[in-house]
Amino acid sequence: FEGIKEDPVLSMLRGFSAPIKLEYDRSDEELAFLMGNDQDSFNRWEAGQQLFTRAILQNVEAFQKDKDMTVSPLVIEAVRKNVVAEGMDRP
Repeated sequence: FEGIKEDPVLSMLRGFSAPIKLEYDRSDEELAFLMGNDQDSFNRWEAGQQLFTRAILQNVEAFQKDKDMTVSPLVIEAVRKNVVAEGMDRP
């Protein structure tokens, strides 16, 4: 893309209502962005599910290794955006 400073983050299958399983690797940053900004409520929910699953598994691993458990600032910011968002699900 020309004139765009950052790579776009794809919000796939927007408004799709039939069961489908799509596997696509996303970074934590992409998941946090989608969770905090996507206008499609299912995509926001799915990004949050994936982001929280990763965070939980990272903390389980940290606990098993007797290390400190943490919550990424990405997760906190994505949750904050959902809490303060107004009219996110309205067209």
